[in-house]
Amino acid sequence: MIKKKLLYLFLTVNTSVSIAIVLWSFGSKSNFKTLQVEQLRIISKNSSEEINLGFNNSVPTISIINEKGETTLKVSGGNDPTIALFENTRPVAFISSSKGNGAEFALNDSNSNPKVHISSSEIPGIFLKNEESKTVGSFTVMNDGGAGFGLADSSGNAATLIRGGTSPSLAFFAGSEKPLAAFGIMQQTPHMLISGPVGEEGILIHGGRPNSMLVVDENGKVKILISKHGVFQGKDENETEVRKKDKKIFSLDDENRFFPSTGKTKR
Repeated sequence: MIKKKLLYLFLTVNTSVSIAIVLWSFGSKSNFKTLQVEQLRIISKNSSEEINLGFNNSVPTISIINEKGETTLKVSGGNDPTIALFENTRPVAFISSSKGNGAEFALNDSNSNPKVHISSSEIPGIFLKNEESKTVGSFTVMNDGGAGFGLADSSGNAATLIRGGTSPSLAFFAGSEKPLAAFGIMQQTPHMLISGPVGEEGILIHGGRPNSMLVVDENGKVKILISKHGVFQGKDENETEVRKKDKKIFSLDDENRFFPSTGKTKR
């Protein structure tokens, strides 16, 4: 009986000393350089919210959990790090980085539908989306290095394009890849275009030498030329070439940049 009491006393003293050493270690000025755990949960005595640190599919993550047990913020590492904000378990904002492709910033509505997309990738810009996730507004960089604004209809088809760069222009579209009305500058020369309803039909006013107004038929041939030299009617090959060349500044060459989710419009 005495031996059992001594053994019990020895174990009690040994355990107390061990606990005292551990507590003293944490309370002392000792420095712990490494703490290794698989999952870390941080809680508060005054709140039911918590912070979780761990791995998700081999990717390190930090999650902020609210009092309802819902994730409100999540930070993920790995090769493509992201920061995501949630509202009622639905993602409403993302900041992400993709190796070699710049950074992305996306804002969703309360139903997780994308509304605003900001990118610094291959096609940098700010893009607005409608309820059908079609890009309907954009501010982006064009092929020549200048900037431009694009406005589309509800289907994502180009409606208005405002271009800067080397050939600034303003063009209006309606159900066609060719503008119905446009104004622009090419090679220091201003041009104004009003398209007709049939083929290449239209009126072109340009400030070249000489300043002139051309009336073009449905085949793209100049029928009337008005300039300071007078009024001319009939075929004029030189002016026809000018007409074909000048249309280029009012084309949809950069549509994939203005409306990346739509691509080339199928009409």
